[in-house]
Amino acid sequence: MATANSVKQTTSDFFFYEQLAHITLLLSARYALLTEIIDDQKLRTIATWKDGIRGARVEYSPVGTPCDAVLRDGVQVIDGTLFERYPNVETIRDCGFESYVGSPIVDAQGHSVGHLCLYIERRLDDPSTAGTIVTLVAERISAELEHRRQYEVLSQQNRQLGTMLANLPGMNYRRADDHAWTMHFVSEGCTTLSGHECKNLISGRVLWSQLIHNNDRNRVRADVASAFSAGENFEIQYRIVTESGQTIWVLDRGGRIKNSNGQVELIEGFVTDITALKKSESAIARPDANFENFVGTAADSIITIDALGQIESFNNAAVDFFGYAAIDIIGENVSRLMPEPFTREHDGYISRYLETGEAKIAGVGREVVARRKDGSSVPVHLSISEIVLQGSRCFVGVLRDLTREKAAEEALRWDHERLNITLEHAPTGIMSYRFGEPFISANRAFCELTGYAVDELTAMTVDDLTHPDDRVKSAAVAAEARAGIVNKFSVRKRYVRKDGTNIEVNVLNTTTHDVDGHLDIVIGQVENLTPRLLAQAESSEQREQLAHADRLNTLGEMVTGLAHEINQPLTAISLFAQAGKRLYEAGNLDRLPEIFDKLSEHAQRAGTIIERIQTMARRQESTKEVTDCNTLVLDTAHLAEAEAGIRDITIEVEVDENLLLVIVDTVQIQQVALNLLRNGMEAMRSVNCHSGNTIKIQTKSTTDGNIEVAVSDSGGGVSSMVAKNLFTPFSTTKESGMGLGLSISRAIVVAHGGQLGYYNNEIGGATFSFTLPAATQGDQDE
Repeated sequence: MATANSVKQTTSDFFFYEQLAHITLLLSARYALLTEIIDDQKLRTIATWKDGIRGARVEYSPVGTPCDAVLRDGVQVIDGTLFERYPNVETIRDCGFESYVGSPIVDAQGHSVGHLCLYIERRLDDPSTAGTIVTLVAERISAELEHRRQYEVLSQQNRQLGTMLANLPGMNYRRADDHAWTMHFVSEGCTTLSGHECKNLISGRVLWSQLIHNNDRNRVRADVASAFSAGENFEIQYRIVTESGQTIWVLDRGGRIKNSNGQVELIEGFVTDITALKKSESAIARPDANFENFVGTAADSIITIDALGQIESFNNAAVDFFGYAAIDIIGENVSRLMPEPFTREHDGYISRYLETGEAKIAGVGREVVARRKDGSSVPVHLSISEIVLQGSRCFVGVLRDLTREKAAEEALRWDHERLNITLEHAPTGIMSYRFGEPFISANRAFCELTGYAVDELTAMTVDDLTHPDDRVKSAAVAAEARAGIVNKFSVRKRYVRKDGTNIEVNVLNTTTHDVDGHLDIVIGQVENLTPRLLAQAESSEQREQLAHADRLNTLGEMVTGLAHEINQPLTAISLFAQAGKRLYEAGNLDRLPEIFDKLSEHAQRAGTIIERIQTMARRQESTKEVTDCNTLVLDTAHLAEAEAGIRDITIEVEVDENLLLVIVDTVQIQQVALNLLRNGMEAMRSVNCHSGNTIKIQTKSTTDGNIEVAVSDSGGGVSSMVAKNLFTPFSTTKESGMGLGLSISRAIVVAHGGQLGYYNNEIGGATFSFTLPAATQGDQDE
């Protein structure tokens, strides 16, 4: 805080400001900071809250300040001795701060990444409680920051995964184990390979089985079935017809994915275009004059060997791939290009094939391992054909380097694994289900939230977990999603935990659909609202206690005027009672009914005054109801009239001609209006009412649909010096009073969804006004 450089704030984060607003009100702090560490010598504020409003975002050095002690040693509570301990810190000296409470913000590994602190202008009521409250809020903020970091990591991984799938040299897919080969997922390479868009295959408008060439379709189905019967994965070559009508050759490698019960759920595979490879093999099989030229310029490694396994030719691509010069390798046994154990087995494969025609490698494309000159082993796809070239029997091998494909597959597998780990360890509860069916999955946070283990949840439905009184509401919110109208819906309700306790949660649900467009799995993200609601309830209770104390103080200050106002009807009652007695003794009974009416009228007047005082003095639970703002203001003016008369001030009331309905706590809003009236009258008396003795209170509708109540006085206005601490608790320019009036009034108005402000009048005095949201038709119906 000794050195602060203003930094442009690029984002607004309501959550952090909400936490700062609540804790400053709770601990009567004037200034609160939430920071992040930039380096060893500098902090940057994430959010600041000063004098009830957001502050600027800054960078500053913590050296020599209590913030440094928080980051170094942990929670700090300094009660009343802040200036003595840090006399050279400019902010502490200039603002008169006496107390300080701070707690570090930590990441998931327990390392400090920032801190939360409050500066207070007085001694702490309960230092231990203050430290505990700030620590709890710091832990909540730490959890929120970690949640956002994890969410960003997850988003980045999803983007990387999508980019990797899009850049694979082919098409990755997951399909159903059915006759039509219905696709559940295809990567972006689908369009490049087949010309068809991914969504058309996933939706079923285009079936992969129909793209397979008519002459190959039955063979492909038989080869896949044969591989599965043998408990193996499949690797087959076949032709497909693209959207443009072109016929291309593809290599399809895949296998079955089974669930925990051993049942086949999906088939996953990878398809690549091998048309160029097929053309190479076809060209090699034609013993024409261009054979050597073709082989020499082919992109794939092409090697020919004789019946004894001796290398006869080695094209340029093979030279580059293996690292051998053609002159050094031709004449050598092809086993030199193979690592163990393939070296010992290869010659036996050739002899067996020549004798029996039984193919182990020859005539079949498969994945093998090649050995380069430097000794390194590389995965390759090998396709071998037997040909007769110029009367001699030989074998031609075409090799394609699979290094990039293998790396991409491994990266994809690793990304899947990291994504699963991230979801499992996310701080927010995440689960999935189908409507009316048990949960499909639940991460660790959701299990901790509900108290159930995963195997227990997979035997329960959403309704089983939902509080019985909330099930109808929950079903009504989900109805549009079940009807297919929306694909996202949010519901706030209660869960019943395994231990029988209830927690308030907000569940954000997103629906998914199967290949036929039917509603399938629902993914839910669950936020536990209970800690936040408890904190809000505690803050509201403390605000109501302060408001009640301020009302009692106000009534104490108004006691002279109230006594005078009550004395008038009591005096009238006494006089009329005496007059009635004399009339009775004189036998003049005809006028007694009139006397009784007068007695009743003045008794009711005295009762009304006492009722108003009791209402203001009574401490009761805050309840909001639909009220006419005009009536509320008129009642407040009546309550203040006695004090105004003593001060020789006239209250002018101007209400809107329309009915202005608001939903408020009537006593609290009357307290705000009465406080503004009394402040205005005191300001006028402080200058001897030299600009007039009329104070005006009025109501009106604003252009944005709110209701405004304004009090205009003719006092001395608000000076710039007073304005600095105008809404600060315990700050007052009066000779008596607690200095809580405007601070509590602003808190009450804000809690009602409004704003409290002021401006100096051009002709003298000041106008204080506050706004309240107008009651909606729904509020009135309730």
